Amino acid sequence: MRTFIYLGVVMLCCVCVCGYGFELPSVNIEADTITIKEIQSFQKQAKNAMDTNVNEALGLVENALDLANSIEHDSLVQRIENSKALYLLLAAKYKDARTIIERLIPLYEKQDKIFQVAVQKNRLANIGIKLENFEMAEANALNAIDLLKPKYKRQLGISNTYLGEVYRNKMEYKKAFKHIQAAIEYQESRGNHLYINMALSELGRLQWDIEDYDGSRSTFEKAIDLDFKNDQFLILPNLYLGKIDYNQGNYSTSKSYILKALSFIEKTGNASHLAETYLYLGKIMLHEKDFAEANRYSKLSRNQAQLLSNIRQLNLANILSSQIAYQENRFDDCINLSEPTYAYAKKENDLELSYQAAELLSKSHLKLNDLNKAYKFQSIFQKAKESFDENKNAIHIKGLTTQFSLEKQKATELFEKEQLILTQKNQLRELLFLGLILVLISLFLFGLQRQKSQLIKQLEEKNNSLLEAEIKLENLNKQLSDKNSSLTSYIDNKLQLENFTHIASNDLKAPLREQASFIQFLKNEAAPKLSEKEQLYMDYISLANEDMQSLIDDMIEYSHLKSSKPSFAEADPLHIVKEAEYVNRDIIIKANATVEIGEMPSSVKTDKYKLVLAFRNLIRNSLLYKKENTPPTINIGGETRDNQTVFWVKDNGRGIAQTHIDQVFSLFKRLTNNKEVRGNGLGLTMVKEVIDKHKGKIWIESEIDKGTTVYFSIPT
Repeated sequence: MRTFIYLGVVMLCCVCVCGYGFELPSVNIEADTITIKEIQSFQKQAKNAMDTNVNEALGLVENALDLANSIEHDSLVQRIENSKALYLLLAAKYKDARTIIERLIPLYEKQDKIFQVAVQKNRLANIGIKLENFEMAEANALNAIDLLKPKYKRQLGISNTYLGEVYRNKMEYKKAFKHIQAAIEYQESRGNHLYINMALSELGRLQWDIEDYDGSRSTFEKAIDLDFKNDQFLILPNLYLGKIDYNQGNYSTSKSYILKALSFIEKTGNASHLAETYLYLGKIMLHEKDFAEANRYSKLSRNQAQLLSNIRQLNLANILSSQIAYQENRFDDCINLSEPTYAYAKKENDLELSYQAAELLSKSHLKLNDLNKAYKFQSIFQKAKESFDENKNAIHIKGLTTQFSLEKQKATELFEKEQLILTQKNQLRELLFLGLILVLISLFLFGLQRQKSQLIKQLEEKNNSLLEAEIKLENLNKQLSDKNSSLTSYIDNKLQLENFTHIASNDLKAPLREQASFIQFLKNEAAPKLSEKEQLYMDYISLANEDMQSLIDDMIEYSHLKSSKPSFAEADPLHIVKEAEYVNRDIIIKANATVEIGEMPSSVKTDKYKLVLAFRNLIRNSLLYKKENTPPTINIGGETRDNQTVFWVKDNGRGIAQTHIDQVFSLFKRLTNNKEVRGNGLGLTMVKEVIDKHKGKIWIESEIDKGTTVYFSIPT
């Protein structure tokens, strides 16, 4: 068709020009047609490459754009620039993408292409979020919603996802939950797994922000399980699952998730979260004391943050570099790195960066014997840390309260909907009853006695049916009311428990941290002046402080364990035991202990994280109650017996008297008054709670001075 148009234009020009004695330049229509085919080929290749390598897609679309410009094909140029803007956005080149989008919007408005205008507004909203210009992001996302018709559910879902992200960053959690839920409903109505993943990922990030880590983990796992073929959408879920495991001390699984996220970033070229990914890999390497790798990832994170002009991410990377310098005893370097970050944090009122930088400055000055500066920054650290913890606690409570309010509102709406259905059924029943009466009256008036008798009989049967239905309706109403009361009571109790745990932990641990800091200062400054006996007293005070902090941590963990529901899945018991051993590695090395892992079943259906907790406490208990002058040996094994999996942890420790075996699972019960054994009576209580949640059994076999074997079973 295009070729015929060219021919027509050429013939008309020939007639006009020849009439005035001018020569017409030659037009190569066949060459233009070939060029358009080349452009279409580049576009197709770019689209195929977009999901796997966005930089390759960007290069291909540049080739297509050059060809379109060479033949001055304006509409084709416009379409290719639209694609280029998307690829630039995915490659984290936000300013270049914004320039093209702001050039395209007036063209689409002039052409009355409202849907395309809305798409570009959504892209500007995304750019606003990435550049932390949330006012720009909010205005463009709301504008997109105003422009879109109800049938455009995918774009409406994207707009609501971006609004959820905006309000999450502004800590307006009620609005955030509302828009993210709307986004999920829009995308689920279309069944598009890719964009359901996008909305679920934003929900998972919101749950992370309010410290609902169990909810966040469940949401991101659901996002990963969806069926789609775009690896870019797997970056965020894997990164956050790694962050959750890092926060919970599961460093090996954290590393696995974050390396997956990095592999998807390198494969696709989507660098939006690259700086944060490098940062967490650096943290894990620091934890593993691989300082060379930790330094490498820290520098990569800094470089990427500078490239994206993300100043806060740059300062987070500086904190990591400072921590590495401190661990390597480079205290001057630690101070030089921490001081600019502290200045930035003070200017921006960033409490998290402020307390982290102040702590590093205090510790480094103390190592350099500058006690005045050490004391100054220690005081700043204490105040900033307490303010940060208070703000974090307030955010957690605010988020949980909002979540509870929305869940309650949803339950109320469901209850009201069911009540409306019941009311309509009652009205229908009344109309039916009145209709039957009218029929009876009519039959009676016409003297149709026989038919009247039959109808009376039918009426009685239907009345009996209606009475039965009425009883069922009353029972259903009662059940609905009971369920609503149970739901409200459950959510209220859970919220109160969460609030108590966070408030208690903050109020109890803050003075203990301050006490520990001043004990350390006193030991460093006054040590030469103290007698050996006085120094021993100082050590006793320090140990008592550590024991109290350990007791509070275990009480919080026990409270969480009691209130959380298990999440069962198939898992490898060997990996679980290895992880528990890894968590206890410091005290195993200190005790010069040997852990021997025997035969294990290949798989068991369990709540992996709770079972790790059980093995962790059993290993720790064996080390706490070891025999003097005897290197501890711990044997761990498992086997399948009669539709259940039985595990055991056997040691060569002090053993337990038969008269005391029934008491070991009691809360805060310690079977020794020996102060050298630093237990708090919560370890075996938590183990029993884990096994109870698995509906299993736990028992002990022990002899004094010969050791103890703890058995527990999990139904298969």
